[in-house]
Amino acid sequence: MRTSHLLLMAAMLALSACGGSSSDRPTYSGREEPTAGVPGFSADGKRKLHPTVKLGQSYTVGGKTYVPRYQPDYKEEGMASWYGPGFHGGKTANGERFSTHDRTAAHTTLPMPSIVRVTYLKTGKSTFVRINDRGPFAHNRIIDLSKAAAEDIGMLADGVGKVRVEYMPAESNRFAELLSQGREPGEIDLASEVIGQSASDTQYADQSPMDESIQVSDVPPTGNPDPQSSVWGRVSPISSANAEPAPLSVPGPEPVAMAPMAAPVPAGTYTAMPPATLPPPGSSAAPVAASAPTPAMTTMNPVTVDPPMAISTAAPPAATPPRPEPPPPNIPPGITAYVQLGAFSNQQNAMAMQKRFADVAEASLSPANVGGLPIYRVRLGPFVNEDAALEMLERAHQMGVADAKLVSEHN
Repeated sequence: MRTSHLLLMAAMLALSACGGSSSDRPTYSGREEPTAGVPGFSADGKRKLHPTVKLGQSYTVGGKTYVPRYQPDYKEEGMASWYGPGFHGGKTANGERFSTHDRTAAHTTLPMPSIVRVTYLKTGKSTFVRINDRGPFAHNRIIDLSKAAAEDIGMLADGVGKVRVEYMPAESNRFAELLSQGREPGEIDLASEVIGQSASDTQYADQSPMDESIQVSDVPPTGNPDPQSSVWGRVSPISSANAEPAPLSVPGPEPVAMAPMAAPVPAGTYTAMPPATLPPPGSSAAPVAASAPTPAMTTMNPVTVDPPMAISTAAPPAATPPRPEPPPPNIPPGITAYVQLGAFSNQQNAMAMQKRFADVAEASLSPANVGGLPIYRVRLGPFVNEDAALEMLERAHQMGVADAKLVSEHN
């Protein structure tokens, strides 16, 4: 009897973790709520883009009626709980199998899928979760988290706690887009394929700022914009392009000190040969004859000696320096640009991407924390030249990294 009582208590606790009991069964209206414009549905709302996409009917639980609807501005504070282990492997409201290891959650009215940011007000920690179930319906709770999500924000030991829940429009649309490509929800890496690729990731980073995808409007041009500008908006690298560069001062050679020139020999004269050297008196040595004169000096013809060559010691004219070539178009000052190959929640996957580009360029791997999720960014760069960055981005696309993008950091 005691054993059966304990089993019954355990079952009741498991049910209460999701916020309801066996007596709180929803009563549905029988009418599907409008789905036009809801992420995961066609534009007219008549067709879902994946079997797990769902909005559903309005329903009543415990005397309270809930109307599912698209709420892009949804932001609410209230109590949160987390699923007990007894729900692992069970079926969720959108037809998936629940896993305590996935970052998912139950919400009473948000579309499925919806990506929301959950912040535990006690710890200040945040995490991103995907809505794939309905609930909770007890004690005025606004969201029911998986065990992994509760661990992210430090709520696991507390069981329940006050949180802030914010709907993420860009991330929700990104996840729905991946589903429309035939992907299964459990196969999509929330950190690397959704949070790291969405347009609003910079607004919701924890502790470390995330990247900003560089758009034309992000960096307003200064100075004289180049009409051929592309991603960053080029600026003329020289403020006065038509000004002549100042000539460079080139020093001339040092003057050469010259010995005084001998007076020219008048025409018609020549120098006489020196006399023979006689030995001193009493010596038996023979006299030393003088060297024989050269033929030119023995002739009586006049010898004409040209005047000495004039040597100029003036400095040569200053060399005209070449006109400097304008530098290549640079990324605007204060911004460092990279080609981000991906942001991965699994470090091994990040290292595999880094190794894949080892023969192309040096790829850096840097850890970060986004909404409580550890991620590893793999980047090429930094680049100071726009053309080089775009060329590397094109190379990454050619190598099959379709999600590679230009990102920037403000210095």
